[in-house]
Amino acid sequence: MVSCMVPTRNRCRFASQAIWYFLRQDYPQKELIALDDGDACVGNLIPNDERIRYVRLEHRLMVGAKRNLGCRMSRGGLIAHRGDDNRMSSERLSIQATQLMESDALACGARNLRLSSCQA
Repeated sequence: MVSCMVPTRNRCRFASQAIWYFLRQDYPQKELIALDDGDACVGNLIPNDERIRYVRLEHRLMVGAKRNLGCRMSRGGLIAHRGDDNRMSSERLSIQATQLMESDALACGARNLRLSSCQA
Protein backbone atom coordinates (compact mmCIF):
# COMPACT_ATOMS: atom_id res chain seq x y z
CA MET A 1 0.00 0.00 0.00
CA VAL A 2 1.10 3.56 -0.73
CA SER A 3 0.16 6.19 1.85
CA CYS A 4 -0.08 9.68 0.36
CA MET A 5 0.43 12.62 2.72
CA VAL A 6 -1.14 15.96 1.80
CA PRO A 7 -0.71 18.82 4.26
CA THR A 8 -2.98 21.79 3.61
CA ARG A 9 -3.86 25.15 5.14
CA ASN A 10 -6.48 27.59 3.86
CA ARG A 11 -6.27 26.30 0.30
CA CYS A 12 -9.68 24.80 -0.46
CA ARG A 13 -9.23 24.89 -4.23
CA PHE A 14 -5.90 23.09 -4.04
CA ALA A 15 -7.11 20.56 -1.45
CA SER A 16 -10.02 19.64 -3.71
CA GLN A 17 -7.62 19.25 -6.64
CA ALA A 18 -5.27 17.04 -4.56
CA ILE A 19 -8.16 14.69 -3.74
CA TRP A 20 -9.12 14.51 -7.41
CA TYR A 21 -5.53 13.63 -8.43
CA PHE A 22 -5.39 10.96 -5.71
CA LEU A 23 -8.67 9.35 -6.78
CA ARG A 24 -7.59 9.04 -10.41
CA GLN A 25 -4.32 7.26 -9.61
CA ASP A 26 -4.22 3.82 -11.23
CA TYR A 27 -2.31 2.23 -8.34
CA PRO A 28 -4.94 0.09 -6.56
CA GLN A 29 -3.64 -0.07 -2.98
CA LYS A 30 -3.50 3.51 -1.78
CA GLU A 31 -4.66 5.79 0.97
CA LEU A 32 -4.72 9.55 1.32
CA ILE A 33 -4.15 11.32 4.61
CA ALA A 34 -5.15 14.99 4.38
CA LEU A 35 -3.80 17.02 7.31
CA ASP A 36 -5.53 20.39 7.71
CA ASP A 37 -4.70 23.18 10.16
CA GLY A 38 -6.29 26.07 8.29
CA ASP A 39 -8.84 28.62 9.41
CA ALA A 40 -11.04 27.54 6.50
CA CYS A 41 -11.65 23.85 7.18
CA VAL A 42 -11.60 21.65 4.07
CA GLY A 43 -13.37 18.69 5.70
CA ASN A 44 -16.52 19.31 3.66
CA LEU A 45 -14.50 18.62 0.48
CA ILE A 46 -13.61 15.08 1.52
CA PRO A 47 -15.69 12.45 -0.29
CA ASN A 48 -17.07 9.44 1.55
CA ASP A 49 -14.25 7.09 0.58
CA GLU A 50 -12.59 4.63 2.97
CA ARG A 51 -9.22 5.29 1.31
CA ILE A 52 -9.24 8.92 2.42
CA ARG A 53 -8.65 10.09 5.98
CA TYR A 54 -9.15 13.70 6.93
CA VAL A 55 -7.25 14.92 9.98
CA ARG A 56 -8.35 18.25 11.40
CA LEU A 57 -5.51 19.63 13.52
CA GLU A 58 -6.24 21.66 16.66
CA HIS A 59 -3.37 24.09 16.13
CA ARG A 60 -1.05 25.20 13.35
CA LEU A 61 1.91 22.95 12.53
CA MET A 62 4.85 23.40 10.21
CA VAL A 63 4.63 21.35 7.00
CA GLY A 64 7.35 18.93 8.17
CA ALA A 65 5.48 18.26 11.42
CA LYS A 66 2.30 17.55 9.47
CA ARG A 67 4.18 15.13 7.22
CA ASN A 68 5.71 13.36 10.22
CA LEU A 69 2.28 13.02 11.84
CA GLY A 70 0.89 11.62 8.60
CA CYS A 71 3.73 9.08 8.43
CA ARG A 72 2.92 7.91 11.96
CA MET A 73 -0.74 7.50 10.97
CA SER A 74 -0.04 5.72 7.69
CA ARG A 75 -0.95 2.12 6.97
CA GLY A 76 1.17 1.77 3.84
CA GLY A 77 4.62 0.33 3.42
CA LEU A 78 5.46 3.16 1.02
CA ILE A 79 4.98 6.87 1.68
CA ALA A 80 4.28 9.45 -1.03
CA HIS A 81 4.57 13.08 -0.01
CA ARG A 82 2.41 15.42 -2.04
CA GLY A 83 1.74 19.11 -1.92
CA ASP A 84 -1.87 20.17 -2.14
CA ASP A 85 -0.96 22.08 -5.32
CA ASN A 86 0.87 19.20 -7.08
CA ARG A 87 -0.33 18.03 -10.46
CA MET A 88 0.42 14.51 -11.59
CA SER A 89 -0.43 11.93 -14.19
CA SER A 90 -2.75 9.07 -13.26
CA GLU A 91 0.14 6.58 -13.27
CA ARG A 92 2.49 8.54 -10.99
CA LEU A 93 2.01 6.31 -7.92
CA SER A 94 2.35 3.14 -10.00
CA ILE A 95 5.61 4.31 -11.52
CA GLN A 96 7.10 5.35 -8.20
CA ALA A 97 5.95 2.24 -6.33
CA THR A 98 7.34 -0.03 -9.06
CA GLN A 99 10.69 1.76 -9.05
CA LEU A 100 10.99 1.46 -5.28
CA MET A 101 9.96 -2.18 -5.10
CA GLU A 102 12.33 -3.19 -7.91
CA SER A 103 15.36 -1.51 -6.35
CA ASP A 104 17.18 -1.25 -3.05
CA ALA A 105 16.41 2.47 -2.87
CA LEU A 106 14.81 3.99 0.20
CA ALA A 107 13.48 7.03 -1.65
CA CYS A 108 12.80 8.13 -5.19
CA GLY A 109 11.96 11.24 -7.13
CA ALA A 110 11.09 11.96 -10.72
CA ARG A 111 13.55 13.11 -13.35
CA ASN A 112 10.88 13.56 -16.01
CA LEU A 113 7.34 14.32 -14.96
CA ARG A 114 4.21 13.51 -16.90
CA LEU A 115 1.66 16.06 -15.89
CA SER A 116 -2.00 16.20 -16.66
CA SER A 117 -4.24 19.21 -16.84
CA CYS A 118 -6.14 20.57 -13.87
CA GLN A 119 -9.61 19.43 -13.05
CA ALA A 120 -12.15 21.36 -15.11
